[in-house]
Amino acid sequence: MPDGVEGPSVDFRILGPLEARVDGVQFDLPGRNVRWLLGALLLDAPRTVPEDTLISRVWGPSGGSTAALRTAASRLRRWLPAGITLSFTGGGYSLTAPEESIDATRFLRLMTAATREPDPLASLGEALALWRGSVLADTSEWLRNDPVSYHLAKRRLACACQLADHALAAGRAAEAVSVVERIAEQFPYDESVQARVLALLGASGRIAAALHRYEQIKRRFALDLGIDPSPLLTQAHSDLLQAGDAQVTAHAHITLPLPNLLPADIPDFTGRAEETATLTTVLSVTRGTAPPLAVVSGPGGVGKTTLAVHVAHLVRERYPHGQLYIDLRGDQPEPTQPSEVLGRFLRALGASAADIPPGLDERAEVFRGLLSNRRLLLVLDNAASPAQLRPILPGVASCGVLVTSRRRLGSLATGCRIDLGSLAPHHALSLLARIVGAHKVDSDRQSALRLAELVGFLPLAIRIAGAKLAAKSHWDLRHMVSRLTDERRRLDELAFEQLDVRTGFALSYGGLPPVEQRAFHLLSLLDAPDFATWVTAAVLDTSQRQAEDMTEHLVDARLLGAAGGRYRFHDLVRLFARERSEAPEERSAGPDAITRALGGWLFLAQHVYRIVYGGDYQTVFGTSQRTSLDANVARAVAKAPLDWVETERQALVAATRQALRLGQDELAWELACTCAPTLTIKGYIEEASEMLTAAQAVGDPRGRAAVSFRLALLRVDQERYGEAEAYFAAALRDFVALGDRHGYALTLSYQAAFDLYLGRPDDALRKQHEALQVLREVGDQGGEAYCLRNIGQILMENGDHDTAHAYLRRALSVADDSGSPRNRAQVLYWTGSLHLRRHEPTSAEADFEQVLAMTRQLGDVAGEAMALLGLGTARNHSKASSPHSTIQPLEQALSIGRRIPSRRIEIRVLHALGQAYLLHSQPVQAAQALTQAASMARELGLHDQATTILQTLAST
Repeated sequence: MPDGVEGPSVDFRILGPLEARVDGVQFDLPGRNVRWLLGALLLDAPRTVPEDTLISRVWGPSGGSTAALRTAASRLRRWLPAGITLSFTGGGYSLTAPEESIDATRFLRLMTAATREPDPLASLGEALALWRGSVLADTSEWLRNDPVSYHLAKRRLACACQLADHALAAGRAAEAVSVVERIAEQFPYDESVQARVLALLGASGRIAAALHRYEQIKRRFALDLGIDPSPLLTQAHSDLLQAGDAQVTAHAHITLPLPNLLPADIPDFTGRAEETATLTTVLSVTRGTAPPLAVVSGPGGVGKTTLAVHVAHLVRERYPHGQLYIDLRGDQPEPTQPSEVLGRFLRALGASAADIPPGLDERAEVFRGLLSNRRLLLVLDNAASPAQLRPILPGVASCGVLVTSRRRLGSLATGCRIDLGSLAPHHALSLLARIVGAHKVDSDRQSALRLAELVGFLPLAIRIAGAKLAAKSHWDLRHMVSRLTDERRRLDELAFEQLDVRTGFALSYGGLPPVEQRAFHLLSLLDAPDFATWVTAAVLDTSQRQAEDMTEHLVDARLLGAAGGRYRFHDLVRLFARERSEAPEERSAGPDAITRALGGWLFLAQHVYRIVYGGDYQTVFGTSQRTSLDANVARAVAKAPLDWVETERQALVAATRQALRLGQDELAWELACTCAPTLTIKGYIEEASEMLTAAQAVGDPRGRAAVSFRLALLRVDQERYGEAEAYFAAALRDFVALGDRHGYALTLSYQAAFDLYLGRPDDALRKQHEALQVLREVGDQGGEAYCLRNIGQILMENGDHDTAHAYLRRALSVADDSGSPRNRAQVLYWTGSLHLRRHEPTSAEADFEQVLAMTRQLGDVAGEAMALLGLGTARNHSKASSPHSTIQPLEQALSIGRRIPSRRIEIRVLHALGQAYLLHSQPVQAAQALTQAASMARELGLHDQATTILQTLAST
């Protein structure tokens, strides 16, 4: 990784079901054995785990093998995020990851550090909050019962006991009781933690609950173990009886009201486990003098209120003096005024009408005074702004605050913000099952999942669809899916009794000024799954600055989602916006707005192409209208041109298809042909194929010829050689019919390179010379450099090294004149290959080092693999190179070749690896690599290459 570039944030979680997150996003782990191997390594990371231990943990004492382990390790190594390494040393494997990336390591650090802190409760509570269940709960029984897993569980128990002891000593038992009680449920026969739960309940004033729990423990021990409680528990029971008598006396005259204004929790609450755990922890632990405050934000229908009410019920015992709830109506034109909120809260707390002053400031003072000696929870639902909230907030740390809002409330000081999104698919199915019945979902899971997909996994929409199904027992899931499939009626279907998805969207939409409503309409007409702010500028034909402001206002209104500088519509919000765009004044503006956006994608795609190829070389362009964009946008793209292609790839596919649907054929084929080569460089073969395949439908003869040319090159990369030959022939025929000499010469040049690869060097040389003459005449310097380089390669293969060197020097000069970094890298690669033929490994290595640096800077993954191949081969020919310095770049090249994937690269790298293994006396590894390379070459019909590889294999 380049210096100064921060790698992704990786989080491995083993304190519960095995999870891996990269930059906060949960990644799907590989197959079962690979997942379990990751868990087995994480238990001891970064220590080396012997192979036999790993086999026992993953496959059990009587299963598995060394070969199976190594196969799983190879798959795991390919999956691991950047910065995480899996190494084989000393008969075992070790996983190296940043220390803080494993939750178990963080837990042990926090637990150890707690003893050195003035307030250890915070660190102990934070440590225990990392636990989501038993260690590696969803893996093999051998992993769950491993001694290391058992040791971690015991440390968790010890941490809970320490938390209880510190809480009791500090007179803060109520802060710890719910946490320790939950852990005690998992250790029902551990008397030390059970005794501490009794003490915490008693110290929190919950004598009756503590005595009831003691009777449960006593009964459990008698029935399950046939024993009585130990002296430790009986003493705790005795202490409770004494404390109970004292408590009755002390509280005989207390008459303070204990309000509970919370709505009822819903019985079918589903998912949101991580968010629930976070909020529960925040509201259960006091740090400093500020009240614990958490904000849950998100669009309408996502379940903010449901989550807040659920969490409030979970932490009720932490706030024994009451729970206040109010809907602040932040989504309405006139939100509830803070003065009104305070009046209602004061009455709930027992204040008489005479005690409630008229002014806002005075009411806030009385409210804060009433809270000064209480543990009270405030749930402030549907807030409009921080200004609405500030007068209502308590002034003491003993009270907690839970806020929900459609807006993020950025100026509100809090350490806990949760931005709620749609449900994960499995949670969406669980919610549906709880509403309509598990049998209905289990009998047709495919339709259930399709239903959830059609409503964008939005909780409110799932609840409405489920309520309809529950009310109409004669409907099945497939019938509901068929009704939702019609986009024009989908929002109509998502209304039932008092529930209506459209109403929530309309409230956010109604608060927008007209210009932002127009932006909302027009952006929804694009088919791209996500977009950048320059798209808004193009659609509205406005400045980049104004476009950024308007886009962010739509995000603030929760009508657009945002992540990583990209913006997207929820599927249902897009349908709502398109309904609004059907108004006559908007319908007329739609086609022009879409065309401007499509022209913007073409403008930037051509911009990227010119940077990579030095200009409008080696391709055919049309005359479609480009939308000129802000110079700052173009400059930002120029800093990492291929990264732009990677980011926009799905939008580019959608734009091509939308252009075709609107009858803009020339724009469609230009976009496809301009993007295909840069997408291919980044390894996005499928996206390039989708664009070109769609563009085959154009009616423009020149467009068809250009698409055939690009499809021929793509099919070569996909190793579909029969199709490639057919597309080359079609492109040549169409360019000849059109009299397009440039297009014909380009196609001929690339067809010649294909001929050489298939073992037809004479045809290749003849075609390259013919193409070279035309490309020089039309001034295509990139195409000229390509021809010269290919001629040099052919001459090198024929043994004419001096003439080959002359052609390659000329190719390098033309490439430099054209300004194409990619052409320069390709010429240098073959210059390095020529040095190897001349037995000049030092010069070759220098060339390949340059190629490697250039391809990495450009983001050319296939070029990087070839550079690594050349580097490893050059070092293989150098007497001064070590086995590691030779084999390592070849292994990296092989990994890239498999990731792209490209069997052509794999074959060449495996051949080079086999030769390296032979040179360094590793015949078994050599035979494996060479056998695999020869087999793959035969599969692709590369018989000459297979014969050469087999000759190398014979020497083993």
